[in-house]
Amino acid sequence: MIGINPVLGSATISRIIMLIAALIILAERGDAANDINDAFRGAAFRGEISDVRDLLNDGADVNSRGGQGLSALMSAAMAGHVAVVQVLLERGADLEARSNQAVTSLMLAAMGNHVEVVRLLLQKGATLNARSAALKGVFFAR
Repeated sequence: MIGINPVLGSATISRIIMLIAALIILAERGDAANDINDAFRGAAFRGEISDVRDLLNDGADVNSRGGQGLSALMSAAMAGHVAVVQVLLERGADLEARSNQAVTSLMLAAMGNHVEVVRLLLQKGATLNARSAALKGVFFAR
């Protein structure tokens, strides 16, 4: 069983995750503001499902990576957008992709306490026992 480190409450961790994600997305807007993949990952993070579909139809790479190696699936999972996660998986998003810190979409969804996203990712075959050194100290096993 996984639990939250008592020093850091789950609400605090969720706020930290969302802040980091927002900063990463803002950092990506530099010179490549018109890049379709940047727009795609941003739409996934914001839960804009119609924009996600349109950008995919216009040629966005479902597995493109932005800052810190985050994919659209990771961003949508982190933000708790279950419908966007479903669309991305249907369009071939890599369920087991890892960020530069070796964090998966499942880990990000779990850290944000997004139960429906976690459930969907597990139903689609996400690895339950994946580990990341970046999360050491945040979670503990029982």
